[in-house]
Amino acid sequence: MLPSYIVFASTSGRCGLSVHTIDWVRALAEAGHPVTLIVCAKDYFTPYLNDTPVRIIQLPLPENMPFYKTFRFWSKALKPYPAQRAVYPRGVGGSSSLSILAALRFRYPRLYTIEHAMANLPQIAWGKPEPRHTPVRTIRNVVASRLVSRSIAVSECTRQSVIQHYDFPANRIVTRHNWVDVKRFQPALAARTQLRSGIGVEEHDFLIGFVGRLVIEKRVDAILQGFAAFVSTSPRKAHLVLVGDGMLKVLRALATKLGVADKVHFVGMVNDTAPWMSAVDTLILASNSEAFALVGLEAMASGAILLAQPVGGLLEYVEHGKNGYLANLNTPEQFAAWWTTISKLQPEERELLQKNALRTAVIFRPAVKLAAFLEALDAPVAANFLREKEAKS
Repeated sequence: MLPSYIVFASTSGRCGLSVHTIDWVRALAEAGHPVTLIVCAKDYFTPYLNDTPVRIIQLPLPENMPFYKTFRFWSKALKPYPAQRAVYPRGVGGSSSLSILAALRFRYPRLYTIEHAMANLPQIAWGKPEPRHTPVRTIRNVVASRLVSRSIAVSECTRQSVIQHYDFPANRIVTRHNWVDVKRFQPALAARTQLRSGIGVEEHDFLIGFVGRLVIEKRVDAILQGFAAFVSTSPRKAHLVLVGDGMLKVLRALATKLGVADKVHFVGMVNDTAPWMSAVDTLILASNSEAFALVGLEAMASGAILLAQPVGGLLEYVEHGKNGYLANLNTPEQFAAWWTTISKLQPEERELLQKNALRTAVIFRPAVKLAAFLEALDAPVAANFLREKEAKS
């Protein structure tokens, strides 16, 4: 029988972390590994895994408690769910509750963590802000790193940040890039026409898209300000569509204040973002920090021209001017200038960018990147199963 896995998932909604988790949990289960998924907040996973044998258990996160009480709580809560290996996807690179790590390692022989975010300083870790090099912090880092059998970072920049800021041993953290389903994310003319028509955008209009959480760190307010500057100078009719949820009330008010409310479309959270990737002409990523930015690869696979800041994991797959654009986007004028450049691309220039972007996306398909990730989880059978599945299709 193949080794069993227990996955400790603390994410509370649709984000890169949860999408990533669903993919590899499904791959483990389809290959025959018994998998139990512990959900510690809102259960986002059941609708996406109900056709698999994955067992999903919802356990509430306890209120803030001292180390020994939290350790005792999780040790007891996890006892009914035996497994040979535990996996803990962490939203903030290198950071998590030491008591949770200790409880997981106490119950399970091997513990893997997955680092989905940059470990930037200053960082709030272990429940309160701390300078990096305090004796207490150093001891905690050392203890935490000893509990983990192997850590997997979704980009090399994330790996380096965890090593640097959390004193993690370099020989026990590996880089395994995210993956994109190029069969799901691909140009789709029918979806493009339908979605654009639904928000009053003509085919010859220039549609800018943002897909993700509408939160401060994604700098959606800066995107709106840049869009207002672009609209004021662009000879081509332009629209902006925001796909995701978050600060809707604040952003709607800002769009009104900037005088572009009639050109900004809030579509909210959607279960399938692939059609919207086909609908937009360009996708914008304005964050100052990105561990990988899977949404960028999804856009590239779908035919949307990517414009992003030159940060984090984006530097590991975007080649400026070849398969997308990387630019400093610090002022509204900089946004406007780059959107002007993209909107004026000749058909042959746009087609070349799209072809190169698709070639890049294919390199990151699941049979390559997800298979390598599964091998890092010591699941070679699941990795080979995935490769054989692609070969047959």
